[in-house]
Amino acid sequence: MLKLIEYEDEIFSNLDTDGLKIQNKTYTDCKFENCKFIATDFSYSTFEDCLFENCNLSLTIFNGSKLRNAIFANSKLVGVNFKQCDMFIFEINFKKCLIQRCNFSELELRKCLFKESRIFECDFIRTKLLGADFRNTDLMDTVFDGSNMSKANFEGAVRYDINPMNNKIVGARFSMPDVVSLLRAFDIKIKL
Repeated sequence: MLKLIEYEDEIFSNLDTDGLKIQNKTYTDCKFENCKFIATDFSYSTFEDCLFENCNLSLTIFNGSKLRNAIFANSKLVGVNFKQCDMFIFEINFKKCLIQRCNFSELELRKCLFKESRIFECDFIRTKLLGADFRNTDLMDTVFDGSNMSKANFEGAVRYDINPMNNKIVGARFSMPDVVSLLRAFDIKIKL
C-alpha cells in the first residue's frame, strides 16, 4: 500500500516539477507560487484550501484527485482534463487565468468563479454551472452544450457562443453588446 505524504500550511515557491509523478499526496492550506507543473502527474492527490498563484499547470494530470476549494490565480492551465478528478470532492475557482483546451464536461461547478480569465477552446458539455461567475471573461471558441447556466453571470464577458436552445440560461445575466450572440441559434437577421 502506498504511503500518503501530507503537507499542511506550506508555501511552495519556484518549483519546477515538469513531467514528474507526484501522486497520492495531501496538501491542506498550502500555497504554490511561481511554480511550473507542466505535465506533472498529481493523480490521487488531495488539494484542500490550496492556492496556485502565477503557476503553469499545462498538461497537468489530476486523475482521481480531490480538489476542495482549490483556487487558481494568474495561472496558466492548458490541456487539463478536470473531468478525471474525483467528482465527489471538487470545488475550484479561477481569477485572471489563461485556461485553454481544458475539459470541464459533466462536472458540478455551482457558483464557480472564472472571473477576468481567458477561457479558450474549452469544453463545458452537460456541465452544471448554476450561479457561475464569468464576469469580464473572454470565452473564445469555448463550447457550451447541454449545460445548466441558470443564474450565471456573463456581464462583461466576450466572444461566447451559447445556444439558448441547447443550454439552460434562466436567470443568467448578460451585457451588451455580446448578448446579441445568443440570437445566432435562431438564424435571424438583425438590422441596426
